[in-house]
Amino acid sequence: MNSRILWLLGAALVFVYLLRLGGSPLTERSEARYVGGAWEMLQSGDYLTPRYNGIKHLHKPPLFYWVTALGMRTLGTGEAAARFPTALAALGCLALTFAFCEQKAVAPGQGGVAILCLGASPFFWEMGRIAVTDMLVALLTSLSLYTAWRVLDQGPSSGLLITFWSSLG
Repeated sequence: MNSRILWLLGAALVFVYLLRLGGSPLTERSEARYVGGAWEMLQSGDYLTPRYNGIKHLHKPPLFYWVTALGMRTLGTGEAAARFPTALAALGCLALTFAFCEQKAVAPGQGGVAILCLGASPFFWEMGRIAVTDMLVALLTSLSLYTAWRVLDQGPSSGLLITFWSSLG
């Protein structure tokens, strides 16, 4: 694929993943629980202990609550702001898929096809647009695998190793 088509494809994917993020209320129980925990962090200023309805909610690692609270602090407390970090994580997964395919791992020139297939998958699209932890986990897992592959392919560097271990944490 030539670079113009790739830029158009990337812009179309960004548009599709960000379009009307706040167009529906928080519908899934988990989505409401996670956003509620992030909202309580934002209101209380306590970023160490996630709470939901005032009760400690330590079922998930706090990173998701932190990025959701950051999204709501930056963009307001609506549904779109709460879902924005998840959409960015989905776009990050697509970017890593493209980078992996365009390098020696697959056949150069196939990255556009790969992100088109992944980005157009209904379940991936849906999970990239609701405020649940799955897409952030997928991004960090993909990042750890991508950096591990780069370390094995090119040899270790401090930046790659820090990225690898951080994404595993």
